[in-house]
Amino acid sequence: MSGLDKMKAQIIAEAQENAKEILAQAHAQADSIIGEAKVQAEKDARKIIAQAEARAEDSVKRLASSSDMRKRKAVLEAKQEVIREVLEDAYKAVGELDDAAYFTMLEKVLEKYVLPEAGTICFTEKDRKRMPQGYMEKVYETAKKPGTYRDSAGRNRWGIYPDLWRHRRKLYDQSVV
Repeated sequence: MSGLDKMKAQIIAEAQENAKEILAQAHAQADSIIGEAKVQAEKDARKIIAQAEARAEDSVKRLASSSDMRKRKAVLEAKQEVIREVLEDAYKAVGELDDAAYFTMLEKVLEKYVLPEAGTICFTEKDRKRMPQGYMEKVYETAKKPGTYRDSAGRNRWGIYPDLWRHRRKLYDQSVV
């Protein structure tokens, strides 16, 4: 081999050595980038999983809350139905009372709920026609007595249940025959 061939071979060997070093650095850099990307991907995956679990937990809580709300609503509707039936039965029972029992019941109601102040009691035309002789005098005497009613629950300072008082006109209108 001549000197030129040796020089050429040496340059080629150095170039190949240099290329191997560059290639090794490139592989090392690629491995480093891949490693960092894997770490970042795992971190992102954990974050996404945590968010998904939080959303799933929130969905379960909302579903449970919604289910509980439907249950409470069903219980309330059942209670309202029972109350409605009781009131209808009571209304029917009062409507079926004979005159003496009806007016005796009214006296008891008046005694229990009378207030020691001026007021008005209204009777339907049907009630006025079937009212016993001297009944209004009993009403006036009872109304003159001081009220003795005390609600143990303290529902109303006047001793009248608020719903009865609030709906008195509607109840009166329904009782007119």
